[in-house]
Amino acid sequence: MDPHVYEQVLRAVDVCHAGSSAQSERDAAYVYCEAFQERLDCIQYAFYLLQDASRPFHHRHFALHVVETWIRKHWKACSATEDAVTYRANILTIMASHLNADEPIFLKEKLVKVVSDIAKRSFPQRWPDMLDHLMQIWSVGPLQTELVMLVFRSIAEDCVSSTFNSTIPPARRKDLLQGLNASFPVLFPRVYRELELQYTRLQQQDAHAAAVILAGLQMMKEFLDWMPVTTPAAPDANFIAVAGLLLHPNIDTPQLLAMQIVAAECLEEYFSRSFGKEHMALLHQASLTCWSHLAALSLTGPVDDADTLLLHTHINRIVVSWGVHQLDDVLADPLPSTTLPVLQSFLSLLQTLFNHPSALLTEAQVIVWLNVLKHASCATLLPYINVPALWTTCLDKYFKLHSPDNDDTSALEFDDRDAYNAFYGNFRGRLYGILRLLVQKQPAAALTHLHDRLQYVLTVHAAGRDNLDDLGHCTDTTTAHIYHEGTHSIELS
Repeated sequence: MDPHVYEQVLRAVDVCHAGSSAQSERDAAYVYCEAFQERLDCIQYAFYLLQDASRPFHHRHFALHVVETWIRKHWKACSATEDAVTYRANILTIMASHLNADEPIFLKEKLVKVVSDIAKRSFPQRWPDMLDHLMQIWSVGPLQTELVMLVFRSIAEDCVSSTFNSTIPPARRKDLLQGLNASFPVLFPRVYRELELQYTRLQQQDAHAAAVILAGLQMMKEFLDWMPVTTPAAPDANFIAVAGLLLHPNIDTPQLLAMQIVAAECLEEYFSRSFGKEHMALLHQASLTCWSHLAALSLTGPVDDADTLLLHTHINRIVVSWGVHQLDDVLADPLPSTTLPVLQSFLSLLQTLFNHPSALLTEAQVIVWLNVLKHASCATLLPYINVPALWTTCLDKYFKLHSPDNDDTSALEFDDRDAYNAFYGNFRGRLYGILRLLVQKQPAAALTHLHDRLQYVLTVHAAGRDNLDDLGHCTDTTTAHIYHEGTHSIELS
């Protein structure tokens, strides 16, 4: 390695990142850095730099970028040689021994990208002991544990979630999935125990615990799409229960919302799976566990901050996912007594979130309610539905004319009044489908509700005479006109 070249590279990287650099100097530095990456031995310089954890972040990030580029261009040519083993060992040594405890996110992400790129090209045929190597690094400390989890997440993500845009050929993707499947009996219990350990540390205000938990959740989210449905709900390693617990961990950490969101995404993914008749008991137990955790959340009342709305949106997606993918199977056979508590809790949560101030949450549920009200077993479900409250929610939102200017939740969801109005037209059309079914089931109640609302608007509500034209006649935006049109259309149903 030429010390002069090494120093020149560092100076060029400094110039690229210095705000005071002249444009001509920065352009020349860019050209030099690009030319340097064309050298076959550039990876040797990068490894040497990465062994010094005291180097500035931008130096080490550039070095990782050099390694990433080299792997993309040259790994195939050396994959069957000892050089590949040496380079792999070098990057694993850097991950294990040459990092600071407080590395920035962008540096961790780049290191994970490099290791996962090697794994995607080598595992399992040319790197059969990858699991052993990564488990050794896992044991070094919380930072290494986090990074190893993120490596597995990256591998699974590219194999499963990126089917249509992955750079991994189908045959290679199949090999990776088979290798991951073989590793999972060892890997999953390790992840579960780590989440238990880090949750305890999180309650003790451990600074690194939240990052490790978040990485574990992100990793598991990618595996939940294809692992056996029995694995994440096993009695001795019940990840579904852990994910539910992390929705309301009763702790204070800057990463709390991020953990809650990913935990909710894990549950949404899990309940989108097909359980089949042979796993109905498992579905019932996992559902009851999840419902008990969701019931512990505060999901009612006004929402005036974006974080709460985001969390509630993801909670709603769990319930909708269950309704879309599991409800028909649960109702396919005569209902055993064990099914009724599952349905009762599900319908209670569904109705609570249907009444949420967010129109988007309500709109997402329409497909589930249509299925419930049209289902052949609807008569069995009705005793567990608060039908008067369902009437009230549908009619309140069907006739709602508020804009973001006078509705806090709408203001969070829509950029302006035009966006809200564009959504609301379609939203009313979807609610109309639910109202038609309610009218068919309870025509007398429908007429009572509609008469009361029309009388209220025309005689009490001042907005009943708003937006009149110059002659004092109703226009398309007059509240009374919209109520009349809505009432007429429902009566016709």
